[in-house]
Amino acid sequence: GRRRWVLGAFANTKISGFATDFLSSLTELTNISCLFAKGTISSVNLQSTNSPTFTPSPHVSGETNWSARDDALAYCYIPGVDDPIIGKIVNTIFENNTKLKRVDACFAGNTGFTGICNADGSDADGSKLFESARSNIQSIDGLFANCSIETGSGDEGASYKGLTSNVHINLFKGMTNLTSAQNVFAGCFSLTGSIPSDLFEGCDNLMSTRGMFHRCYNLGIGESSTSISIPNRLFDSCRDSIQNTSYMFAKCGFAGRIGVGTKPVVGSDGLLANASYENKGLLAECTNLLDTSAMFFGCRNLKGAIPEDIFYTRDNLNTYLYYEETFCSN
Repeated sequence: GRRRWVLGAFANTKISGFATDFLSSLTELTNISCLFAKGTISSVNLQSTNSPTFTPSPHVSGETNWSARDDALAYCYIPGVDDPIIGKIVNTIFENNTKLKRVDACFAGNTGFTGICNADGSDADGSKLFESARSNIQSIDGLFANCSIETGSGDEGASYKGLTSNVHINLFKGMTNLTSAQNVFAGCFSLTGSIPSDLFEGCDNLMSTRGMFHRCYNLGIGESSTSISIPNRLFDSCRDSIQNTSYMFAKCGFAGRIGVGTKPVVGSDGLLANASYENKGLLAECTNLLDTSAMFFGCRNLKGAIPEDIFYTRDNLNTYLYYEETFCSN
């Protein structure tokens, strides 16, 4: 029960499944980074609370035959139940690990599962995956990175295998100590659906979403030209803390628009400092924001104009600043 780290314990293996309660007795776990990861792992220090250096890749070095890993993590065995759940991660796997802080690249590089489910195999929204440790988790970098692979192409486009579900709305909600969510879904080519406006609800200390959806080619690709692909209220809970959103949506398939906020109503004294408004632009009033490099790079299907309020910020002189020429083009 006292073991606190299982960093990379089953990384770069070909295991096809696991019992859903295999971590249940390790109640002191704080770091499960790279637990099942497939990729290049280095700088592992089991006496450290940090994570190893990790570069996810869609295959194990030297392995050229994809069929050797087609079933990786494809089976979840529930104690007392004869038939395993196929192709899903059961959301009770970490229910006894209440002290988790780092889950970086935990599932990265695996293509055997398509999403998250309840213990009966029914689809789940992901809200319970880290429910017991929700307020403790600090970093989820690369959690599902590269959990997708192209299996073929044809007249109707490419076909994929791996994580194919929508972005779960409640997966990160209420992670009050979460500071880093970099590359969480990077390289998940077959991730579908749209970006929920309340994806980061309650994530009051989130600092970095760098590369979070980088190369999610099919994310939002079926949206209409008038729909909102990126909600302007996405960062409402973390406008005071967010610092880095670089490459966050680079090369995504969005076919809609960036949401537009409403300009503030100036106070009765005429000072913008006293203005009040809730429906802010995407990055408006993000006063600690440092880096938005290539945030929308390569989003060739994105429609509409750049919202004029995307960077609106009040300064100490009660004026509004609008930063031009900072939007990354194709």
